[in-house]
Amino acid sequence: MPDRYQEITPIGKYKNIWLVLDRDTGKIYVKKCLETFNQKVYERVAGLHSIHIPGIAAWKMEEGKFWLIEEYINGETLEERLNRGHSFTREEAVGIVRQVCEALACLHSQEPPVIHRDVKLSNIMISQDGIVKLIDYNAARLYEKGLNQDTRLIGTEAYAAPEQFGFAQTDARTDIYSLGVVFNYLLTGVHIKDRMAEGACGVIIRKCTQMDPRQRYQSVWELDQALQALQMNGAAEAGVAAKETVAAKEKAEAGAAARDAAAKETAEAADAAGMSKITGKAESPIHAGPASAPWAEKDAGLHEEDRYRERRGETDRRQEDEYVKNGPTGKPGIWPIPGFRSGVWWKKMLAVMGYLFIIYLSLTVKFEVDAGRPLALWSDRILLLVSLLFAVAVYTDYHGAAAKMPLLRNKKKEIRWLGYYIVWPFTYGILLLLKEMVVLLFQTIVKI
Repeated sequence: MPDRYQEITPIGKYKNIWLVLDRDTGKIYVKKCLETFNQKVYERVAGLHSIHIPGIAAWKMEEGKFWLIEEYINGETLEERLNRGHSFTREEAVGIVRQVCEALACLHSQEPPVIHRDVKLSNIMISQDGIVKLIDYNAARLYEKGLNQDTRLIGTEAYAAPEQFGFAQTDARTDIYSLGVVFNYLLTGVHIKDRMAEGACGVIIRKCTQMDPRQRYQSVWELDQALQALQMNGAAEAGVAAKETVAAKEKAEAGAAARDAAAKETAEAADAAGMSKITGKAESPIHAGPASAPWAEKDAGLHEEDRYRERRGETDRRQEDEYVKNGPTGKPGIWPIPGFRSGVWWKKMLAVMGYLFIIYLSLTVKFEVDAGRPLALWSDRILLLVSLLFAVAVYTDYHGAAAKMPLLRNKKKEIRWLGYYIVWPFTYGILLLLKEMVVLLFQTIVKI
């Protein structure tokens, strides 16, 4: 690494990231020492010119480590902003996602395309001047045409598309999936499996996060067009709402003036009526005033939902109708089970063979301890079957099963591996313990 970069101070808790000063230009940069990297990716990224991608000033390979001098971004990540309690409006969220689309469009337009593979809240920064930056290319790779799956599985579990777990090769649609998860976090503060955003934004997120990549947006340009249409509809609705609010205010003011006039007329009539009792002269009857207050309130905007449905754009209507017809396939349901999620026929065949083997093994195994006790033998066989199926669900992270296990969500790789090793014996042991407790309780009740 050139001597022109003088180390100033480590950044936060990180031991391999420093702020450095370029002695020649006086600019501040970030110096990183990477152990996980793809040199070809960083060489490609260094040649890109986008305000949404951090610039790379220099890099160097030394003793198996990759030293990088990168643009310093004065700002915070989306994760940090959410942790501070910031709540994003729909307009803010759409604007942020569109800027990330610009960064991804720059990456995906390369030949071969660069796939980020780790789009998440902590890898998206907002600078002090409001520019969104997509950072951290440690997990990125170059797309290889004709490859069935990635040679190395990498990414962040909560944001990772199904193909990142070995079901297929990652491509541009993988980043779109992760960006859909990010979009949902910005709108709801939670993951898509906990709650999906509603309305037109929810329609877009569902399409981004379809299990089958063929059902997602096929490019970030297509996604950006949907977001742009959403912004235009929102602006048009805001303009119409503003006009209607002004008109409603004018109506309300006119109604109030009319009511005041009617009240004055009523008071005068009452005075006149009192006077007529004295003079003996009859006065003309009082006429009803204009419409009452509830009608003014309705015109003032208490029924905006009905007006929104009438003004909804054709694009949103078509997308929502498609969602109603096909169902929320992007949101995990009961199906597809592990082995059938990719839609690849040979993987389905392997899954069928695997499940049949598990069933055959569980229902034919013999336990010496259960010799001469058919009921106990079959109960142990069923427990074995259940524990094996549970282990498959955990290993394949079915419905986020792995994320719910204490050891498997630990940040240390060694502890996660330990968790995977003990999942099945631990599950089987717990089931056996529960069975023995039930048997003991039953025997106690019978004796009583």
